[in-house]
Amino acid sequence: MEASPASQPGRTTGSTSEARFDDASLQALAADFPAAIFVFQDDRNVFVNRAAADLTGFAVENLLRMTFWEVVDPEWSDRIRLNGMARQRGETVPASYEVPLRRLDGERCWVQFTGRQIQYKDQPAVLGVAFDVTRRKQMEDRLRADEDHYRSLFEHCPDAVFEEDFSAVRRALDALAAAGVTDYDAYFTTHPEALLACADAARVTDVNSAALRLYGARDKQELLGTLRSMITTGTAIELFQREMVAWATGATMFEGETPSATLAGEPIHVWIRCSVAPGCEASLAKLFVSVKDVTREHGSAAALRDSEERYRTLYENMPAMYFTLDPAGTILAVNEFGAQQLGYEPAALMGQPVLAIFHPDDRGAVLQRMDDAKAAAGRVESWELRKVRRDGSIIWVRETVRRLADSGNLLVLCEDVTERRALEERILDVCERERERMAEDLHDDLGQRLAGLTYLVRALHLRLQEVKHSESELTGQIASHADDALARLRAMSHVMSALEVPERGLVPSLRMLAEFTGAIHSIECRVVADPRAVLDEPTHAADLYRIVQEALNNAVRHGQAKHIEVALGVRGGRTVLHVHDDGRGPVSGERDPEGMGLRTMRYRATRLGATFTARAAAKGGFEVVVTLAARPVSPSR
Repeated sequence: MEASPASQPGRTTGSTSEARFDDASLQALAADFPAAIFVFQDDRNVFVNRAAADLTGFAVENLLRMTFWEVVDPEWSDRIRLNGMARQRGETVPASYEVPLRRLDGERCWVQFTGRQIQYKDQPAVLGVAFDVTRRKQMEDRLRADEDHYRSLFEHCPDAVFEEDFSAVRRALDALAAAGVTDYDAYFTTHPEALLACADAARVTDVNSAALRLYGARDKQELLGTLRSMITTGTAIELFQREMVAWATGATMFEGETPSATLAGEPIHVWIRCSVAPGCEASLAKLFVSVKDVTREHGSAAALRDSEERYRTLYENMPAMYFTLDPAGTILAVNEFGAQQLGYEPAALMGQPVLAIFHPDDRGAVLQRMDDAKAAAGRVESWELRKVRRDGSIIWVRETVRRLADSGNLLVLCEDVTERRALEERILDVCERERERMAEDLHDDLGQRLAGLTYLVRALHLRLQEVKHSESELTGQIASHADDALARLRAMSHVMSALEVPERGLVPSLRMLAEFTGAIHSIECRVVADPRAVLDEPTHAADLYRIVQEALNNAVRHGQAKHIEVALGVRGGRTVLHVHDDGRGPVSGERDPEGMGLRTMRYRATRLGATFTARAAAKGGFEVVVTLAARPVSPSR
């Protein structure tokens, strides 16, 4: 007798000789089975298990007085009844499909239903297994809604928006770096053919309706393709060169003004702003480029003054915080909205050290980020840290900082991301609890079942040995494999859980994770730890452990790495976590193509106040680097 009707997925047959059941055999099958089991014969249920009652909300005795299709959503019941009766007759119908059920309380739930024909008490019947997939369906619906919302915003944005793929450009820039190029501006000036090759490699993948109107295009196809056709003037080429230098030096945003032309040849002047999509910083696989027509402003001094006035109005009233800092970190200017967000009047903040409005634990990180921003004019730096309002409450802000080349001052744009951070924390907490639950289920449920199975196989092996049965050697091999599977399952449950990491210690936990990864994938994975590398907060160990876990997963799945090194060390007085593998590196965005893994790693690093970098390694392969912030400093620095 087969162990489960799902043992032959996708197969439906008219033969009934393979599976014969009576009440006793069905009770044995359903005793501990976690999914709902239905057996219907003719036009009624003849057997259901406790899981079926739990799933539908009906009592077992009530279900036995019903047909299966009576618990199916009314819109689906007719087709399910036809399929069920056809399967009972031995006709070929789909073996597995998703179907909505209507519970006793009126709620709708989705199940993955798999059925097959059996013999029940020597008469044809259908045995079906239903797994609850409601949660997965809800997540799919939310994802579709989010995608629809994004597409609506994209299409109805009043400014022209281009979606572009610069992954081929990234590979070209990486090749230049590997060849020893460091001064990209000088290189492109002396090698204009390389610059035009980058223009050929940059792809426009989508545009919105405003872009069609701006350039006079009849449809999207006229604007899709390479950027080469849109770079027609010397000024446009100079701007594109500056953009290439920005991407080559690690920027995530670029903006500038340039002459352009419509498809009909009409000259226009545009202001472009390019932003790298989150999660695509390493590959440049997705850029969003907003294009604003500034032809009128460009052509008139009066319009220019009007534009400056609009900028001042926008600066003061835009729902974002703007600060101007001198090189020492003193606040030179702040807009009205920014001051109000922190509970101050603008005059009360000007002349104060910017560190005074940051959380004490983040001030060391602020100093380091400011030093990075002051190192190169034009480079845009971004980070997320905590600020303290006048009333003592704390908000999270995302700061985008650029050094002004002429004065050396820092221009800072702050966005309140407190609600987003809280949502991300809740999502991460849900994921973490789900992962811990799965680890616990593996260890306590499946582990115990597998241990019991191993015991039974070994008992069978000993019994066959006693009677010198010819299959005793085979049962010994099965028992050995079961022991190995049990050991791997227990190891997997330990590495999946991060609850014990703070108590066990980060380095021992990483060594356990590396040993498991190496064994399960047959690769070399080792941990190197500097004893000077100390964490200010032991609870940070769990986040660093999860970052390494995701990096190892990416290295094996996407990079096909054979050798991975996890190093915990000290650089410049800061603790640094470095994961390097010898895999293929980011080819056409293959490393984490959806960006979720990298985004999760970056978020975990951010909430530690650390910097995060994921990139192709100079010595080959791929590397992930997390640099923790230094200890807190006083606001007077």
